[in-house]
Amino acid sequence: MRNITDYADTAQETMRKAIMRSLKNPLDKKTGEKIQVAESLMPRPQTPQDTQNIIGEMSPEYEAHRRIVDMQKELADISPDQIEEYQIRPGDTISDVLERTGMTMGEFLALNAGTTAMSEEGELYSGDTLSIVQKDLSDEETEI
Repeated sequence: MRNITDYADTAQETMRKAIMRSLKNPLDKKTGEKIQVAESLMPRPQTPQDTQNIIGEMSPEYEAHRRIVDMQKELADISPDQIEEYQIRPGDTISDVLERTGMTMGEFLALNAGTTAMSEEGELYSGDTLSIVQKDLSDEETEI
């Protein structure tokens, strides 16, 4: 009857043999050509495509982090005395507010993160208030 150490020894021996075989006849995985043993043991340098593959695998997390960083940058450019309250009018959309104020979407989201004045889909609720920054709109005169 074989015990667990016999199985472990067998597995270890199988791995050793596989490594020895690969060292005797190392082949490049992409081209299939024979390579030097030292080359087969050395890791290849990371390529830009490797980086893109990693980013692609974690893209939802990467995208969320990028948005947070963008919002923090937007907030860094806004002084507290520039922030005003805006009462949402019936039929207002986020685009309307951005056009009237000259704010960027990043500034809008940074100032109103977690507000109850809009739904998850971005629908604004009439009568509620938003935080805004009124930019100088010298090209066109708009009133809030």
